[in-house]
Amino acid sequence: MLFGNKKRIEELEAENAGLRGWYETFGGMDAIRLQQATEAAKVALAGVREHTAAANAELNDVNNQLLEARVGGQVHMSFHVRRDV
Repeated sequence: MLFGNKKRIEELEAENAGLRGWYETFGGMDAIRLQQATEAAKVALAGVREHTAAANAELNDVNNQLLEARVGGQVHMSFHVRRDV
């Protein structure tokens, strides 16, 4: 049982370290500043998703062009890249 307790202690210490990091980042913020930071992060994430979708669409086009160049003529198959990343 001693080893099980040691493992649990290590897990809790790791969790505490993670929580300390979050507290150092956000602990001094009031609710309004925390909400503003959250909204800014959401906007940034939306921009990244748009950029990723555009890059995936471009990759899909290039893959289709490559397939067409290899096979010649009409492409009957297209690559589908996840765009919800």
